[in-house]
Amino acid sequence: MPSSRRAATLPSRAAELSEAHAAWDGGEYGRVVKLRAAAKSDRREDRVAAAVLHARALLALDRQEQVAPVLQRASKEVKGAEETVLTQMLHGAALTLSGRYEQGEALLDETAALAKRTSPQLAAEIAYYRALSRWSSHRLPEAEEIVEAALPASRDVHRARLLQLLGWIDVRGENYSGAARQFTAALDELNRAKRPDAQGRARLL
Repeated sequence: MPSSRRAATLPSRAAELSEAHAAWDGGEYGRVVKLRAAAKSDRREDRVAAAVLHARALLALDRQEQVAPVLQRASKEVKGAEETVLTQMLHGAALTLSGRYEQGEALLDETAALAKRTSPQLAAEIAYYRALSRWSSHRLPEAEEIVEAALPASRDVHRARLLQLLGWIDVRGENYSGAARQFTAALDELNRAKRPDAQGRARLL
């Protein structure tokens, strides 16, 4: 049984994680980083969830070079397929966004194969980062192929991001009318989504 002092800290730590999630939903990514850097938790799963949220916020802030140390600190506590897929995806995304395309894409492709077997609910988000890497390095047919393959099973904010990326593929290919259709579809998807995506919405408006 936990001591009275330790028991008293549990609600406050849970509240800290909840506050960080609320900051994420509101697009306050700097606040997420600040909260997670100072936070502690007694539960393993909360520490892993906090590291994942911290890494997501760093990516949103274009501070991808700081993602690997955050994930490394949590690596020994990661358990199960879903946590493994999440942390590998974020690490791979950080590598590609840092310009380390070959290494990052290899990790993302490996993670996509693992997700297909164990965590299909994460497949669309992994596809987004895989396609984004190809788009960033001007491999538009590859990027479009990945997005098109992922779209049928995608839902919610991840579907919106895939549609938005299709729009940017069209922009780069100078298909501006197609891009407008994809951006409109992405915004419609965000408006129907069960949870917010402040960063995705900001890129569309």
